[in-house]
Amino acid sequence: QQQIDEEYKPVLMAISEAPKPFISAVNGAAAGIGSSFAMACDLTVMAENAYIYQAFMAIALVPDGGATWHLVRTLGRKRAYEVIATGEKIRADKCLQWGLCNRVAPADKLLEETLAWAREIAAKAPLSLRYAKQAVNAAIEDCVSETISAEAKLQHICITSADAQEGVIAFMQKRTPVWQGR
Repeated sequence: QQQIDEEYKPVLMAISEAPKPFISAVNGAAAGIGSSFAMACDLTVMAENAYIYQAFMAIALVPDGGATWHLVRTLGRKRAYEVIATGEKIRADKCLQWGLCNRVAPADKLLEETLAWAREIAAKAPLSLRYAKQAVNAAIEDCVSETISAEAKLQHICITSADAQEGVIAFMQKRTPVWQGR
């Protein structure tokens, strides 16, 4: 318990609460706490031979590191419990189908494709990335009414930013915007 609360939880929460997106690249097994780290990231790319594995039942334990939270919200209660109870190794193609990952890449190109995607995302407006992540994280917990109001506040921050002005000017000038994160 102490290791989970004092060692893993601060890192998992830092990923979740960071203003920048985190991308996990899963090569091989994402089992135990490793599956929690993979699922805590905002985006996931898996090698075609990779899998997510809740191995806890095999050793008389329960998932930890927020795995149940992520599984229930992604798969629904019944499917999440099934995956935990059976210890199914969820292969990359099924993870893609079920929403546990965003992309699947050939194993020998996993890092290359993940880094290319990270560069593509890093070229986006930092404020938009930050506040979209914040909105998505809040929407998991909030009702639709609260979500609409929260989005409106975040939209106001973005629309009054220097980056929004730069985006419009760059669009009109048919050039790539230079984001400042302000």
